[in-house]
Amino acid sequence: NFNYTNINYAYGGYAINANALSNKLYFNSGDAYDVYAGYVFGIGNANNNKLEINGGSIFHDIYGGSTQNGDANGNIVSINGGNITAGVVGGNARNGNANNNTVNIESDMHNQSVVGGEAYDGNADNNTVNVMAGANNIGWVCGGMYQKTVFSDVEEYTNNSNKVIVNTSGNIRHITGGDIVSVATAYKTLSRNNEIIVNNGNITENITASRTQIDSSKADNTSYVQALNNKVTINGGRVGTI
Repeated sequence: NFNYTNINYAYGGYAINANALSNKLYFNSGDAYDVYAGYVFGIGNANNNKLEINGGSIFHDIYGGSTQNGDANGNIVSINGGNITAGVVGGNARNGNANNNTVNIESDMHNQSVVGGEAYDGNADNNTVNVMAGANNIGWVCGGMYQKTVFSDVEEYTNNSNKVIVNTSGNIRHITGGDIVSVATAYKTLSRNNEIIVNNGNITENITASRTQIDSSKADNTSYVQALNNKVTINGGRVGTI
């Protein structure tokens, strides 16, 4: 439990070329720049870590699990209070998979972004963001994001079955179920079964079940993107563009 002031970095678990697994961090008061429940410097997995923020101020980044080279799976972040002017990511994998991560938001986010799972050169599947009563002023909500940054003519990456559920009456600018960004010279990506459910809220701009941002000039004859069975359900609230 953290109840201190003026912390640059707060870690539940920190590993160097090893795994950061099943760590728990409860941030209740004080100021911090970055907060991680589990962090890996080098090679290793950051899995099944839990972060709960109940108070204090966080200014830059919030991660459930983050690794430079490995998987970030099964992490949970819950924002219940505090002064949050930081982006939130459930699981962040710089060279691996970010699957089965969950973020629960019940606080004012001061126009920051919230992402369930974020994979660079790996899969981002089955991540969930729950925007709960009390959440407000969120810039962008994304279930799962995949970004390809290195060339490969073999691997096929997936951005599947990510979900965003909105139950707040507050403001949200953008919502994306699955997000694909490719900056490499070729891409092979599947985006399927991503889902957004809006039960309430004021979505001022866009709702997109599956979004792809690709430089098609870099494609070759092995490149493809497949987007299938992505779904948006509006049960209430106000929506700008779908």
